[in-house]
Amino acid sequence: MTSPRSLRTTIALAAVLAAAWSAAAAGDNWPRFRGEDGSGVVEQKGLPVTWSASDYAWNIELPGVGHASPVIWDEKLFITSSLGEGSEGGEIRLLFCLDAATGKEQWSRSIGTSSTHRHLKNSWASSTPAVDGERVYVAFADEENFYLSAYDFDGELVWRRNLGPFQSQHGLGVSPIVFEELVIIPNDQDGPSSVVAFDRRTGRTVWSTLRVFNTASYATPLVIRHEGGPPQLICSAGSLGISSLNPHTGRTNWATGPLPEPSR
Repeated sequence: MTSPRSLRTTIALAAVLAAAWSAAAAGDNWPRFRGEDGSGVVEQKGLPVTWSASDYAWNIELPGVGHASPVIWDEKLFITSSLGEGSEGGEIRLLFCLDAATGKEQWSRSIGTSSTHRHLKNSWASSTPAVDGERVYVAFADEENFYLSAYDFDGELVWRRNLGPFQSQHGLGVSPIVFEELVIIPNDQDGPSSVVAFDRRTGRTVWSTLRVFNTASYATPLVIRHEGGPPQLICSAGSLGISSLNPHTGRTNWATGPLPEPSR
C-alpha cells in the first residue's frame, strides 16, 4: 500500500528562496534553471550556512514528487510535480503557481502522459520551468511525446508543442530557457535529436537544428557573450561534447567533439 508521505513532496521557501523573492520584489527575478544567466549566482549576502525552522518563511506540501527548481517572477513562484511510484508511472504531471511571499496556491494545471520508465533517483518532473513576465514555459516527456507548453500568469494555456518521442535511460532532465523572443529547448536523446527554438508568444518553430545522437543529455543550455562578441548558445551532449550555436538561427558555430571518458 502506498503511504501518504510517499505521494507528497514538500516545498519550503527557505532563506535562499526568501532572498530570491526579496530580489524579485526589487525587480530582479529568478526566471530559469540556475537563475537569470544559468550561473546559479545570486548577489544576496548573509544567507545561512545551517538551517533551522526560523530560516523558513513558509513550508507547504504539494501532491506528488518533483526534482525541478522553483522559478520566480515578481510575486509568483512556479514549481512542478508528478504522480507515480517506483520506476514506472508518472501519468499525471503538474505545474503549480504559488504566491512567493506566502506559499498560497494560486492555480495548478495538469497534463496526462503515458507510464514511463525513470531512474529511481530521478522524478517525472525534473525539468525546471522558464518564465518571462508574461508566460511560464514547462516541459514534460514520456516515451511517445515530448511536450513544451506555455501558460499565461492566470493559468490559461497559450500554446503547446509536441517534439515527438523521447527516448532516454533516466527520463527528461533538460529545462527550457528564454532568449529574447525565443523559447529554446534541447532535445538530445537516445533517438533522433535536435535543439529547437520557438516564438515565445505563438509557439511557432523559428529554427530547429538536427544533432548527432548517441545517448541522452540532461544538460540545460546557457547563452554567453565573449568579450562583447555575438551571443552563443552553449549546449552539452555526449555525442558532440560542448557545442556553440547561434541562438538567433540555430547554426552551429563550433563543437569540441565527444569528451574523453573519465578514468575509473
